[in-house]
Amino acid sequence: MKNEFLQYLKKAVNGATTLIRSIDDTDLDWTPTYGGRSVLEIITHLGTLLDTDIRIGKGELMSFDAVKGFELNANIKNSEDAATFLENGLNYVITYFEGILPQDMDKKDLHFFYEDENRSYNHLLIELLEHLSLHKGILFSYLRQLGYNASMGTYYGYKPASKE
Repeated sequence: MKNEFLQYLKKAVNGATTLIRSIDDTDLDWTPTYGGRSVLEIITHLGTLLDTDIRIGKGELMSFDAVKGFELNANIKNSEDAATFLENGLNYVITYFEGILPQDMDKKDLHFFYEDENRSYNHLLIELLEHLSLHKGILFSYLRQLGYNASMGTYYGYKPASKE
């Protein structure tokens, strides 16, 4: 099961990096609504979330402020930075899970500071996919609102988007 999840995560990251790399740097400051995240803030969060979710589970990031600090320290300035950070995050995830034996995947060794009970490695895999898909969908919506010809081919990583 672990290998299937990791294969799907690779596909999801490919789609996310296609979306991210489609963004023109002149659109990075755009925000859909007052108080919403800018494109740069979304791609920074998307680019770092694989790393942060693992580090949260391991107890290395123990608050939302620590997560925000990690995102700021990533120093993402443009779409290429975010895509590269996300690709490196995928490698981090793969390496991390290579060290976990199949029989240990159900062990509840992980603690997320925002949850009361410990979680399993299987839970973390699901969390990674869910979190990535959520923010990938938000970014897809942003691109459409900005006038990009983003399609499902873009979402799944087969066709870059461009401004119409």
